[in-house]
Amino acid sequence: MIKLKVREKSLLYSKIKKKQTKQRQAALEQTIARLEKEIDHRKNTDLQNLQLEEQLSEKKGELERIIETRTKGAILRSKTRWHDEGEKNTKYFLNLEKRHYNQGIISQIKVNENNFVTSDKEILTECVSFCKNL
Repeated sequence: MIKLKVREKSLLYSKIKKKQTKQRQAALEQTIARLEKEIDHRKNTDLQNLQLEEQLSEKKGELERIIETRTKGAILRSKTRWHDEGEKNTKYFLNLEKRHYNQGIISQIKVNENNFVTSDKEILTECVSFCKNL
């Protein structure tokens, strides 16, 4: 029971944390776009442009740290044995993670010689009936 409660709380915490991170990333992307637009208009003085560029580089650095954290998580979950430092090919690791997930899923069960069951509910029912018949 303790393990169940710990798992439940940790999943809830991670869900909230991920939502906050996504919101923060979206806000940073909007802020970066706004700052770039302000800099491009060139209506500001040199001092204002310098301040805007500092803010822009700070926001870009923060966004880069968020993306790097997501990449490290994808690398960890994908269970790869190699990763070169500095490589940030997140799409590769996310696809690898998805492939590992799909390998662990039962997509269909052969009920008899000619019939297959494909829906999740029917698969679960067939598994339960099979185990009861053992």
